[in-house]
Amino acid sequence: MKYLKTTFPTKKEKQYTRELGKEFCVKNRTEPCHVSQIAEIIAGIKDVEVEQVVDACCKNVHNLFGSLEKETQH
Repeated sequence: MKYLKTTFPTKKEKQYTRELGKEFCVKNRTEPCHVSQIAEIIAGIKDVEVEQVVDACCKNVHNLFGSLEKETQH
């Protein structure tokens, strides 16, 4: 892909397994490694830094779900 800079080894199995010294993403699952690649692609298309994409995503999550911190009850 034109905008993708980071790649991670993937496996086709449906369950994540950790091998000594090797970590793999599971293909076609929403895992942090895939989400970071999507942020890279969006940043490349929009010609902005990846951090700007991450900040915008975080802001959207807070707008949608509100504060993620637990409220203390008195």
